[in-house]
Amino acid sequence: MPPILRSILAVLAGIVVGFMVVAAVEFVDTTLFPLPRGLDMRDTAAMKQAMAHAPLAALILVIVGWGISALLGAWVAARIARAPRVLHGMIVGIFLLGAAITDMLEFPHPVWFWICGLLIFLPASYIGAGLALGKGDES
Repeated sequence: MPPILRSILAVLAGIVVGFMVVAAVEFVDTTLFPLPRGLDMRDTAAMKQAMAHAPLAALILVIVGWGISALLGAWVAARIARAPRVLHGMIVGIFLLGAAITDMLEFPHPVWFWICGLLIFLPASYIGAGLALGKGDES
C-alpha cells in the first residue's frame, strides 16, 4: 500500500474511532442524565436551554469522553501509520478538537468547560499516539 494512502486511512480510522467513542459516551450521558421530557431536539432554542441547565456530572462525563476519544483515536491512527506515528495521532486530535469547538459554539457551555475542552484533545492525542509506539520506535 502506498505510504500516503496508509496515512490517510490511518487518520480516517482514528477519526472514526474517536467519533464512535464520543457517540458512546454521549449515549451513556443522556441515559444517566436524560433531557427534559417532550424536548424537541430540532428546536435549537429549547436545546440551548436544556444545555444551559445540564448537571455538572453530565458535563464532566462529556469532557472525560472527549479525552478518551482523542486518546483512542490517536492510538488507532498511530498503530496503522508507518511514520511519523505521533503526527498521525495529533492530526486525529486536531480533527476531534475542531468537532468539539463546533459543538461548543452551537450550544452554551460554561467557561470552565471551554477551557477543559480546548485543553484535553492535544495532550490526550499525544499520549494515545505515544502508547502506540513500539519499544525503540520514536517516530
